[in-house]
Amino acid sequence: MSYRQIGSSLSRKNPFAFNKYIYNKYKDKDILKLYDNAGYNKAMSFFAMAKVCVWREAWTEALKYAQSARAGKNVFPQEENDLLFITATCNYYNDLLNDCLKDLENIKGSQYSAEVHNNMGVCLAKMGKSDPAQASIQKALEIFPDFYDANNNISALKMDVPVNCLKYTRFPIRRSYIRMSSEDYKKAASPAGDIKS
Repeated sequence: MSYRQIGSSLSRKNPFAFNKYIYNKYKDKDILKLYDNAGYNKAMSFFAMAKVCVWREAWTEALKYAQSARAGKNVFPQEENDLLFITATCNYYNDLLNDCLKDLENIKGSQYSAEVHNNMGVCLAKMGKSDPAQASIQKALEIFPDFYDANNNISALKMDVPVNCLKYTRFPIRRSYIRMSSEDYKKAASPAGDIKS
């Protein structure tokens, strides 16, 4: 069965089931072959594999694929923020915290602001910088008051619980922004990089 056949049958019913089926059934080289056969260029195939590895929590492999995708010249501009977000996530879980912060600071676009500030806060907390961490997570809550991860993180920081209890947001939660009020959206439109370590 080809990638397109699997996709057409499963993705209409349940996209998550489609991804889970592909990720569990095939090895990396087979998934890459499926993407190649579907007409994706190498950079986009590596980008897709980075997502697969993040889903599997294979952080070292995910980072390698993300770096290969970033080295490619044919990554679509609209995917650049997603790629930076995934690279930052991989750097965080590989304990490359300074690289994680750099990637998060380079993400542009209001739809990512809350996740970026939350993740910067978690990263800063892991580096032992409690005050900047709280400020960054508080900024995430100003943008998106109902952000579950940020609410838990700010409570955890105030109660001084271990850093490993903080929740790093692995993927952008764009669907949540559909429910944002226009006032929240205006706050989200402000630049994401005004919290410094």
